[in-house]
This record gives sequence, C-alpha cells and structure tokens, in this order.
Amino acid sequence: MCAGSPPYIAVSFIAGALLDGNQDFNFYLGWCVFAAVGYIAKAFLMGASTTTSHKATFAVLGEIRRLLAAKLERVPLGYVINTPLGKLKASFVGRVKQMEVPLAHVVPEVSANLVVPFAFVVVLFVLGWRLAPASLETIPIGLGCYAAEMRDYATKREKVVSAKNHMGATAVEYIGDIKVI
Repeated sequence: MCAGSPPYIAVSFIAGALLDGNQDFNFYLGWCVFAAVGYIAKAFLMGASTTTSHKATFAVLGEIRRLLAAKLERVPLGYVINTPLGKLKASFVGRVKQMEVPLAHVVPEVSANLVVPFAFVVVLFVLGWRLAPASLETIPIGLGCYAAEMRDYATKREKVVSAKNHMGATAVEYIGDIKVI
C-alpha cells in the first residue's frame, strides 16, 4: 500500500458503511484516524524524500559550478574577452539552475506518481478483472491529447530559450557600459 492511498481506502469503506446504514461512530472515527495517519505519513515521507533529493542535487550543482570555474581558468583570455558576459553568466547560473528541477524533483515525484497508479491498476484487476480494462481505456485517450499538445514543443521552447539568452546578454552588456556603474 502506498502512503497516499489510506485516505481513499478510508473514504471507500466509509461510503460503503453509510450506504449499508451503519451508525457506529467508532467505526467512522477509526477510518478517519486511518486516513489522517496515512495523509500525515505521506506528507512526512514526501518531505523527507524531497529534502534528501535537494541536498544531493545542490551538492551536484555546486560541483558542476566548481568544474565550470576551473574550466574558465584554462580557457584562452581572448575567448573570455570576446564572449558576452551574459552568455558566461547564463552558463554558470542559468544552465546549471535548469538541472535542479530534473535532479531534485523527478526522482521522488516521478517514482511516487508511477508507483501509485500501477498499484491501483493491480487493485483494479484483483477486484474485478472484467471491469479493469474498461476503467483503463481513458489512458490512451489522455496520452493522445497530451501528444497533440506537445507537438511543437521543441521549437517553441527553443524560441523562448534563445530570447531569454539574448535578453540576458544584452542586459549585462548594457549595464556594463554605463559609466556610473
């Protein structure tokens, strides 16, 4: 059982008991406590996994920045002078920062977001193998809609990244050319 499933399990038993006419307060209280403990466990485990993945990610990102700085020391001075400061800043800050999301969030969130649905698919087949395929036919429809939405993603993203890099390089050069600064 996954840490996020107890509230759903509790609601299903509570709904069944309500439909059966059960009026035992302790029965409902027990399932509410079960749901609350499951929800708190989910929040705690999610926080622990996110904290751990962020600590590891920031250690990796710090090492990448140190390696970039060491590489910059070995680059010819002419390259450094001719390269806009915004481009160098984008490499040190922007590109390294872009790695934070995949490293820190993908591992804990994707694993949680894959384990729970697969666990419930197993539960569906255990409860009723004839009804489970009917419940799962929405997945190809959703994947088709997602594929249609992501059709031109690469070109759209490239335009945004290019404009952002150009804007950063231009801003740094503009500020660097102001005599007062």
